[in-house]
Amino acid sequence: MLPSLKEGVSLAMLEALASGLPVIASASLEMQQILEVCGVLIEGPTATNYAKAFDTVLSNKDTLLKLSTASVKKARSYSWENVLDSIEDVYK
Repeated sequence: MLPSLKEGVSLAMLEALASGLPVIASASLEMQQILEVCGVLIEGPTATNYAKAFDTVLSNKDTLLKLSTASVKKARSYSWENVLDSIEDVYK
């Protein structure tokens, strides 16, 4: 769970994704881009919204498996090699 409204890519999020854990986060623009298929985005960081998101993930094994698989795949896209390639592309 990442309750931050302005955080971008964080190590905590990448560690969760690499472990196959879906991330539940506020639906900021940054999170929408990162967690489009591997997390659950909530509007408004309230306890009720987070509880609903946890229920969505934990009550459906198919949803959990889909998000878990997508989480690992997304985390791999943030390898040091991929990040460095992206940075080099900016300077080309």
